[in-house]
Amino acid sequence: MSVTDIYIDIETIPSPCPPSPECIQAPANYKDPEKIAAYRQNAIEDEWRKESLLSHRGRVLCIGWAVDDGEACSVCAEPEGPAIESFWASLCSQLPRESSRSIRWVGFNVTSFDLQWLRHRSFKYGLRDLSYQLPADRYPKNVFDLRSWWLGPDYQGKGKLEEIAAFFGLPGKTDGIDGSKVFDFWRAGQLDEIAAYCRRDVELVRELHQRITG
Repeated sequence: MSVTDIYIDIETIPSPCPPSPECIQAPANYKDPEKIAAYRQNAIEDEWRKESLLSHRGRVLCIGWAVDDGEACSVCAEPEGPAIESFWASLCSQLPRESSRSIRWVGFNVTSFDLQWLRHRSFKYGLRDLSYQLPADRYPKNVFDLRSWWLGPDYQGKGKLEEIAAFFGLPGKTDGIDGSKVFDFWRAGQLDEIAAYCRRDVELVRELHQRITG
């Protein structure tokens, strides 16, 4: 059976509102109420940013993808639901019509992050057709996860996408922005820059995948 590769990357941000201080747990050795209150107040920003890594709290802001050797595309918009619906409709319009072709998702750390976030939202927003395509298994057969491939049996190994790409002599990621800065770019209203960064990640994933498998 022929395979259609979908190269995918998402960018996430926290929930719309920062957590209240009362929801933040102070260290167990903090006993003084004033120190506890001060700790909670100072921790609001850090705790809010951490939501970008929590699927049940954060939001998908941008989705980038490419089908086989096609142009890298992106949807970078709010609210989240319509943006994901737009992504899925655009992607479906680009997929081959042959029923004999299967889909393979390709990304970096895509099994436990990108596809997991999209799977959760496919149910939240009633996108059943999308949910059928997204794996729920720990070791899905329709996914090529570049991070898992790189680590192999070294489950505690290190290596970021740009570092592994550099190992193979491939051009790096977009200067001036990385995943940790997406929230700041969003705050500044720089959605176009986030979208371009996401598309570049998709292209880098494809270059690395084709270098490995070609």
